[in-house]
Amino acid sequence: MKIINLTGTKTTPEQAALGVVDLPANRAEFVQKMFNPIEPPSPGEIGSRARGIAAVMHSYDKATTGALIGGQPAYINARLEDALVVAGYPTFYMFNSTTLLEI
Repeated sequence: MKIINLTGTKTTPEQAALGVVDLPANRAEFVQKMFNPIEPPSPGEIGSRARGIAAVMHSYDKATTGALIGGQPAYINARLEDALVVAGYPTFYMFNSTTLLEI
C-alpha cells in the first residue's frame, strides 16, 4: 500500500511503516499553495482547489493507493475527500501514531 501524505507535515517513521510517503518537494509546494490561499476562497474555488490536488495525486505515481489528509485548513477536508474518492483514492486520517483510519 502506498499512501501519499497530504497533511502538510513530514511523514513520521510510524506512518512510513504503514506505507505513507511524502510528495516530492515541487509537488508538495504546489499542494501547500492550494491549501493556503491569500484570500478566503469561495465554495467554487474550494472545489476547484480540491480537484487540483486530486489531479496532482493522479499524475504523481500510478502505484499510489490512497491519501493521508488532515492538518490542512479544515475548510477543504470534505471537498478534498470527495475529489480524491472520485479520482479513485481512498482517504485516510491518522487515528493514532500507528493506526490509519480509512474514510
